[in-house]
Amino acid sequence: MYSLKTYLTGLLLVTLQSVVISQYDGELCFHQKKGVNGVCKILSNCPAAITDIRQGIYPQNCGFQGTVVVVCCPQTSTPKPVGEKCKEACKKYEELGYRKEFAPVLVSNAVQKTQICPWEPQAVPTIIGGTKATRGEFGHMALVGYGTIGSHEWKCGGSLISDKFVLTAAHCLYARGFGEPTVVRLGDTNYTDPTDDQYVQQVAVKKLYKHPEYSAPEHYNDIALLELEKPLSLNQYVKPACVYTKTSTIKQALITGWGTTENRTTSDYLLKAGVTWFEPQICNNTFLNDRRTRLALLGLNHKSICYGSINSNKDTCQGDSGGPIQIYATGDYYCTYYVFGVTSFGKKCGFTGIPAGYVKVNAYIKWIEDIVWP
Repeated sequence: MYSLKTYLTGLLLVTLQSVVISQYDGELCFHQKKGVNGVCKILSNCPAAITDIRQGIYPQNCGFQGTVVVVCCPQTSTPKPVGEKCKEACKKYEELGYRKEFAPVLVSNAVQKTQICPWEPQAVPTIIGGTKATRGEFGHMALVGYGTIGSHEWKCGGSLISDKFVLTAAHCLYARGFGEPTVVRLGDTNYTDPTDDQYVQQVAVKKLYKHPEYSAPEHYNDIALLELEKPLSLNQYVKPACVYTKTSTIKQALITGWGTTENRTTSDYLLKAGVTWFEPQICNNTFLNDRRTRLALLGLNHKSICYGSINSNKDTCQGDSGGPIQIYATGDYYCTYYVFGVTSFGKKCGFTGIPAGYVKVNAYIKWIEDIVWP
């Protein structure tokens, strides 16, 4: 077996006797022996080259950076499947939502872990009408604000999906009279009551990411990401939701928001309600040729979906644009919600049998992952 010292000594002797055509650290290269693309790296930063040297295999040289050896480091990592980064993030954030209690087990010296969710999970939504959400139940629910400090107008909703990114609707990237969103507020259940502000985190918006295929005023591809100025301090009350990557149709779901209620007044308190999936044809009959929804050309496509209530006046309204439609992550993760849709369009607030339209998140997984978890 060779040592690094032996290799470097030999390389120096060869270099002194020949002209070396150098490539610099960070430049692309092609590894001839392995037949793969690579990147020129300082030897100490290329584990594959160090392993080769120890096995008596000389790495392919790019040249020198001063007196430091630069080698062609092969790129052998396989890209992760689409959706894998979302799943990894979900697992990472799962434990933020519940507390653990440890009790001694009678047999052996091991401990038994009990997971306690501070709110009651609902595998199948059974809420009738708008009901107040429990603090921490929807730690991903965001208020999107416009205007200057001290005079923000909360005109859209959103979903926290990492410590620095909020998922919302593309049409929320501009509000008439206010411009672009400037701030995001999380951890709140009643934004007019300062007594619960100890749980609240409010962070400035750093950058806007509009889906490249969105074109206002149409609602196709109505999805966007807000990058925050700094990472949030994640806890039981401010916690990212899981991004839903499956393609199955969800028949019953939960909507949340502070938007207009059936009485056409704005709710100060975060509300939740159960809704049901509507057949695409029913949705098209409702919205086709409606100038406000701009679905006249193609109707509802495979990237959109409709939910509402046939027998009661539950739907999301204009104040909830960009907010989530979600399900409890039954059997996958504990005390966690999957966000599978973004509130995009609607016709009227609080009318029985009138659904609202949502953008399907699973149609945009790669776009989301490339920005949030590059």
